[in-house]
Amino acid sequence: MLIWIESWFLGNPKAAADVVNTWLVEMPTGSFFSFLGAYVAKRGKNSALAVHLFRHSHATVAHPLHSVGNICVAEVGLELDKVGRWREAAAAFIAFLHHHRGGAYRAWVHFRLACCLYGLGELKAASEAMQAAVKAARPHFSFDEFAAAAATEWLERGGFSNL
Repeated sequence: MLIWIESWFLGNPKAAADVVNTWLVEMPTGSFFSFLGAYVAKRGKNSALAVHLFRHSHATVAHPLHSVGNICVAEVGLELDKVGRWREAAAAFIAFLHHHRGGAYRAWVHFRLACCLYGLGELKAASEAMQAAVKAARPHFSFDEFAAAAATEWLERGGFSNL
């Protein structure tokens, strides 16, 4: 928890990364440390390392924590989306949506999936994903509400604005 606070709230990802890197050397198969390390890498804008660590965490997470593994899959998609690897990101998002049963992340992942599909020129599938984002949104969850509002605007306009 202190690593999370140091990196995200105190804005010192370098100190947090140093601690996580030490732990990763000491316990290289530790899913939890890979999970934390991935968020530290994400905060430090190191998408390649974040993807590697999220994938490692997903591969080594204990079965009762499968929802954590699914979050790792969504995070891989988000990182790949940021660097324009839309086909790989879309595959990660689809895997997440197939396996994740909870409401968390669903609207946002549907929205980001739609953006990837749009970027790939798959407009019908993008429209379907935008509709799913609107349906999946939970009230009072800011990411969900943003995804639903953006998806609704996209659907009403028939695409993204020129801005």
